[in-house]
Amino acid sequence: MKDLSLKQQCKKLTKDAELLREITKNKINLHRTGSSVAKTSLQLFYDLCNPPEPDQILPYEIDIFELGRGQLIWGKPYNGKAYKYDIASQYPSLMASAQHKYPIGAGTLKTFTKKEFKELKFYSFGMYNVDVLDSDSRIFNHNSSKWYTHTDLNFAKDLGYKINLVVSDEPNALLFDSKALMTGRELFGPFVKFLLKEIKEYLNALWGALTQTNVMTVSDVVHAGKEVLTITPTNNGKLTVETVVKDKYYETNFARLKPFLLCYGRVMIAKIINKNIDDVVRCHTDGIICTKEITNIEIGNDLGQLKFEGTGICKIKNANTYSFKNT
Repeated sequence: MKDLSLKQQCKKLTKDAELLREITKNKINLHRTGSSVAKTSLQLFYDLCNPPEPDQILPYEIDIFELGRGQLIWGKPYNGKAYKYDIASQYPSLMASAQHKYPIGAGTLKTFTKKEFKELKFYSFGMYNVDVLDSDSRIFNHNSSKWYTHTDLNFAKDLGYKINLVVSDEPNALLFDSKALMTGRELFGPFVKFLLKEIKEYLNALWGALTQTNVMTVSDVVHAGKEVLTITPTNNGKLTVETVVKDKYYETNFARLKPFLLCYGRVMIAKIINKNIDDVVRCHTDGIICTKEITNIEIGNDLGQLKFEGTGICKIKNANTYSFKNT
């Protein structure tokens, strides 16, 4: 596209838009949504799934959601033959799952005593303020904020880790009633099914579009209706001001899914690593590199399956600095 003139770019975009309309029987219409993959995937979700409108995300929910953990990422020095794998469309597979639930209603704050927490037989849907001790960072990365989802804690319990409740003047749990939950299949099933058949480019974009924040960075000028988050001086003597639209931190109220979807993904890849713990030398979100071929897990290309990416010579310095040359 960079080598084309503006007129040629417009012509190509129009042609591509018409082709997409034809292939998808007008389900994807770039004339309506523009060329943004995120915006188009979001509109397609609303069109295909007709989801219920979630409750407004409350300020205390935002504070806790943003203390959740991200993806499982680590690497250790290695130089030699390696095998590369990743989970096929991991997030879409979890979003379309009948076994995984997501909140669309507001959570309720709760303060557990140590006695009440110790007596819990399992951790119900929500987030908990706890300290997880003696965890293996290859399968369970420690969170300095000490907020974990119920899935984190049930996994930690299965691994035999010690879990201590944080007790203070503040609530130590955010819990969701069953009425506030829907399965992934109920929410996202038609969207994932349609794109798997038609075109996968928009498949992985939806979760990012649903959890997008309203945080913006501007220089010097703060617009009305926005709240200042940070003010940072720049090298040229100006100020960089990070703002957010008041009372609306996220673009959509489906953003409640963020900490739970990320956790489902972490635990999914961690269970694979745990079965091959001595052979894995790098993990990044939904992909791993191993020193030996994986034989104890079914390999395939279907949605959510562990997919073999190839054999090669790999040199790893850390999680973000590595090379892999297929052989």
